[in-house]
Amino acid sequence: MTKLRPRRNQTRSNTVRCAVYTRINVGSKLGPLREQRRAIHAFLAAQRAQGWVRLRPSYEDIGHSAGTLKRPALTALLADIDAGKVDCVVTCDLARLTRSHADQAELLARFRRAGVSLVTVQPLCFDALEIVGWASTDL
Repeated sequence: MTKLRPRRNQTRSNTVRCAVYTRINVGSKLGPLREQRRAIHAFLAAQRAQGWVRLRPSYEDIGHSAGTLKRPALTALLADIDAGKVDCVVTCDLARLTRSHADQAELLARFRRAGVSLVTVQPLCFDALEIVGWASTDL
């Protein structure tokens, strides 16, 4: 796997503050949410030696559609990004954040302005703010 290097804009330390974002749709069973958590937590455990730490609590939107950015946990995550509390957002895939290309572009631009990396762990691991990540989002 390629070694990821998220932006470190928060402190002089090597710590990378990682916000975990998960989401399931209205009417979904909680099984997929548990699977998202497991995949993300396993990924972060593998990155611990590089200084990646999981922020708590995680940001979870349960029963909310990805068709809108008006979701409680996403709103809280964006507020914490704006407050400089987050260095990296880790999610299973971009569809957990949004299914809208316009909203995706808005979120990625906002993350980039804040110096925050966006890392997906499925189907492959990439930083969506790197050039490869930008290209992959259009596939």
